[in-house]
Amino acid sequence: MGDINPIDLLAKLERRNVKVSLAGDKLRLEAPAGTLTLELKEALRQHKPALTALLSGRPVEVVFWPGVTSKVYKARQTCLEAGHCLQWSRETGCELYPLPLHRGWCRGRANLK
Repeated sequence: MGDINPIDLLAKLERRNVKVSLAGDKLRLEAPAGTLTLELKEALRQHKPALTALLSGRPVEVVFWPGVTSKVYKARQTCLEAGHCLQWSRETGCELYPLPLHRGWCRGRANLK
């Protein structure tokens, strides 16, 4: 799986019809038989703290490209209900940017290292 980040991992799991949720402080997975390969299981182990934080609503620093990081947040409920980012319309004061390839997630400003 190489250098997959937790957001990409969640997207990959979703494409494979794997539902990821929290049961207390533990990850709960619902997956069709045979879907969770050894590679996916290792990625889940590697990213468990970040996945737990993301699913509980806490931001996580994600490396998008070498030297480029940003905090990732769950999209606000009002944006999810509207079906799009409300940053540029009715809502002001939001400094997050939607992640176009990952519906339901937003990022803060990118940090260059």
